[in-house]
Amino acid sequence: MYTEASVRYLASLGVTKQAVFALATDGLEGAVLMAWCSSDSETVYIVERNVQTFNISSPIEIYHFVTVLLRLREYGDTKLEDAVLKVLEVDGFQQKSWSKTAQFNKVE
Repeated sequence: MYTEASVRYLASLGVTKQAVFALATDGLEGAVLMAWCSSDSETVYIVERNVQTFNISSPIEIYHFVTVLLRLREYGDTKLEDAVLKVLEVDGFQQKSWSKTAQFNKVE
């Protein structure tokens, strides 16, 4: 739910096709998920199948998990920041509607 809200917020700024990552946990196991918003249909896509899971009770898996987080930080810090700054620097920038109801798909 928070992942979709984050992606929709970025879409309200005009940033689409930008990956947002999340961590889903169940006890000692966690999986890194990815979501993005299509610029054509404003549909949010969430990758939650066939993802790598990490068991944080195992030292080697903690190492692998931290390595993945560092790589995501390197990717996300530069790409996302550049995309948001590019949109905000446009003359006449106006944010699209952003409210609590805008965070979720409309139920038909």
